[in-house]
Amino acid sequence: MIAKGTQAKSRSMSGGRTRTPCAAGDKPTPRPREAARYAAATMHAIAMSCASLVRTWHARQAERVFLESLLDFQLQQMGLSREDRRREATKPFWQG
Repeated sequence: MIAKGTQAKSRSMSGGRTRTPCAAGDKPTPRPREAARYAAATMHAIAMSCASLVRTWHARQAERVFLESLLDFQLQQMGLSREDRRREATKPFWQG
């Protein structure tokens, strides 16, 4: 009877859930919903980082194409030479 009363008291304190004891040093395993939320948040963060990187690459390439289209007097006004334009325009899109 004491064990039964102790169990009921333990349940009411934990909100109706019983806890399983862990071995020393073991981390409790996350609940499936929490693990799924964590995985979804991680995947979302990775997708957003990849999308940001692709946007950066696209912007770099567009700027380099635009730079190639400038005339000599426009380059002079910007303080750039033909060599500066060639050097920047021939860089791969992933290089800053």
